Parts: sequence; C-alpha cells; structure tokens
Amino acid sequence: MRIDFYKFWNIFILAGLILAAQTVSADTTTAAVSATPTDDATVETAAADSGTVAERVRISDGIGFYYFVSAGYLTQDDSKVPQLGKIAGDFSEKMQFSTPQKTYVELSNSIVKPGDFLVVFRVYGNINEDHAGFVGRRVENLAILQVIETQKTRCLTEVKESFAPFKRGDLVKSYSDEIVRWKQAQRRKALPSQPVHGFVADGKPSLSYYAQNDWIVLTAGQKEGVVEGQTFRLQKKSETGWLGEDVHQPFGEAQVFYTGPNYSMAQILNCAEPIQKGFEAWYRP
Repeated sequence: MRIDFYKFWNIFILAGLILAAQTVSADTTTAAVSATPTDDATVETAAADSGTVAERVRISDGIGFYYFVSAGYLTQDDSKVPQLGKIAGDFSEKMQFSTPQKTYVELSNSIVKPGDFLVVFRVYGNINEDHAGFVGRRVENLAILQVIETQKTRCLTEVKESFAPFKRGDLVKSYSDEIVRWKQAQRRKALPSQPVHGFVADGKPSLSYYAQNDWIVLTAGQKEGVVEGQTFRLQKKSETGWLGEDVHQPFGEAQVFYTGPNYSMAQILNCAEPIQKGFEAWYRP
C-alpha cells in the first residue's frame, strides 16, 4: 500500500492546529472565570475605600477665622477656661473699649512679651434647652489684643480686632487657645454612620430669631459622633397627622464648625423662615 507522504503531513499539521486552538480557548475561559471574582472584589474594595474618603469632612472654607473666634464656645465649668488676667482699663474715663484703643491688662502670675496676642472674653448665662436640660455656659470672645509693652504685673495692649465692646473686669486668655480650637476644626473626620438628633439651644447673642449665616448652638456633640463639616436639617413640629403622628416641617440647614462634648456650634446655611430655639436638628446618613 502506497502512502502519500505530503497528504499525511498536511493532516498532521491541521490536527495540531485544532488541538492548540482548543487548548488556548480552554485556558482563556479558565482565566476569565477565575479572574472575574478577583476583579469585582477589587472594584468593590476600591469603591468602598473611595466612599470612606468621601465621608471625611472638615470645617467649611466659608468659615473665616474671625467668625470662628467671635462665635466662642460653651463650658460646663467656668474654672476650666484658662485665664491670664483681666482688663484693668486705661488712664481715661472710658468704660468700654473697641478698635483701635489701648488698654492695660492686669496679669495674674502670667508672663507675656511685646508682640504676643491675647483674647478678651466673658463667661455668662446658663444655656438650657427644654428637651436636653443644661447645655453649658457661654464663653463669648470679645476682642483680640496685642501686647505693646510689659510691666511687672500688667501690660499695655492695643485692640487689633473687636467683636463686641468690653470693659474693666473682663477676662483675658491666651490667643493660642483659639488657634488650637481652629486647628482641631480643620482636621478631617469621618461622618457618623448613625442618625443624630438634637435641638437648637441658643444662638447669636441679643437675637431671638436666627437667619442665614448666623451661628447657633445644637444639643449634639462629640459624644454623639458629631464632627466639623457635618450638616443638620432644621425643622419643627407643625401639626399632628391623621394617625396621631408628629408632622415636622423643614425650615433650613446648618453646618457644624466646632464641636464640644455635648454640643456643637453651627452656621445656618439656608432657611425658609427664621430659626428659633427649640427647633429640631436631624442628621441622617
């Protein structure tokens, strides 16, 4: 029997090509199947990581340093607010001081030098909210002073920035205390994952109604996970529904710019009508 060598060789080459194609196809399919879960997991992890980063917030760029300082903060105990001395007045008959007046500060065992900055402040009033009870006492920052010259137990200062008139007997603290608070508010922090509920307890002095850009005090703070940059929805109970449920009417939003242990300071971003004490503040993630 005569064998056609060339025909046999062609058949052999064709069979080899078919087998190779099948092997490549199987390998590709296997690789695709095994790669799919890994790629999905990677995407999900990246998305989760991206979401976590996006949920970290800080104080708004719209809050200036002087706005921050002038709003002050709350304290549970007057003695916990460190002080360097008190306003002693000057040689005139002035009872109140503002920019660009000069005034003496009586020092209490504190050392200052020319060029140092000081903050005039006053602690007063018990802030109470009907639902939360006692929230704290207001620490109102009144002015920023700069030391011009020093003497044994007092120093001469010049008013660099005045937020409200101050008088003899008002207290003085270190400017660095406000820098520490400001830096704390600048750090990015993770938003809470759970809802937070509070109330409007107070606001800008001498006002009963608060408008856009005014600051207010909320009865939710660090203990509830509140952070600077967090936004609350402001609302109040307006009526009762058919089933006896409370119906709440939204009035605006406020963004936190400083947090204390059991309270937070927030700026009103917008409001359909003036905000009042007793309004509810809700954060829902």
